[in-house]
Amino acid sequence: MNIPINSPVGFIGLVLLGLGVFFVLAGLDIFSIQQITVHKGKRTWGIGIIFVISGIVLLYPEATNSLNQYPTPLVSPDDSTSLKDEVPFVSTPTTKNLLTPIIYDVPTKKSDNPSFGKIDFCLEENFNKQTQKCEKPQNVFSTPLKTIYMSWSCHNCNKGIKFHQEWRWNGKLDNIHSSSEEKSEIWKGGETEFTYISGETIYLPYGKHQVELYIEGKSQQTGYFTIERSFVYKVTDVPLNDTLAIRSTPGVSNPKVGDIPPNGTDIEVLGATHRVNGSIWVPIKYEQITGWIHSGYITEHHVKNTN
Repeated sequence: MNIPINSPVGFIGLVLLGLGVFFVLAGLDIFSIQQITVHKGKRTWGIGIIFVISGIVLLYPEATNSLNQYPTPLVSPDDSTSLKDEVPFVSTPTTKNLLTPIIYDVPTKKSDNPSFGKIDFCLEENFNKQTQKCEKPQNVFSTPLKTIYMSWSCHNCNKGIKFHQEWRWNGKLDNIHSSSEEKSEIWKGGETEFTYISGETIYLPYGKHQVELYIEGKSQQTGYFTIERSFVYKVTDVPLNDTLAIRSTPGVSNPKVGDIPPNGTDIEVLGATHRVNGSIWVPIKYEQITGWIHSGYITEHHVKNTN
């Protein structure tokens, strides 16, 4: 192997190595030059050995740098035949002594289990009943609002699978619009499904709403929307000599916790409605009193300034 000399120290080492070899051979009377007088003997070849050792020490860094320019191949050509049955390889023009493994793409098997896609919410005018999809989905609505449509897709949904919905308003379970695993709906087939929630005679309450869809009892998809408050309610159709009773729970037979005068205003609806014996009751707050009133005796009022 040729060792390139790239520094003055390397040249000095090379000169000392040459002189050392010459003095060793001359001292042993193996080699001589007529123009140069060198006394043979122990003293001469001893000096030669010192020069040789000094030259090797000075040349060592040059030799090390030279070897580092030629890295050892990972696999020698002689070993390629023993590996061909274990790791597929190809050789490249720039690295003839290196073997590059071939990586094969293994296709991932898609799941055949049914799953729901993203839930979209929209107003009735933005719902396409033919495609059963929300064409202009949105997640923020304003009162007064009675109906919201919801649509979603289902992948690998065969006709007859069971699913149900759970609705929540401000974190609390909405029993009016929720279903349960025991009362699951049956998928009718197709790629999409829709439903809607309605406030019936009273408007849907403002706040944060959440719906969670289940397939065979397992949660599959969750959607969210918000109804912003833009108005309050006032009393209607109550005689001037009477009041609207606030009950502790829905129903005329339950204890009364307060009254609202026939001209009462600024009534806030606090949640979803509840049906009792054909009558619809709604949770409200009037001044500092909270309870339930009959929904047939209130109507929407002016926009309330919440600043």
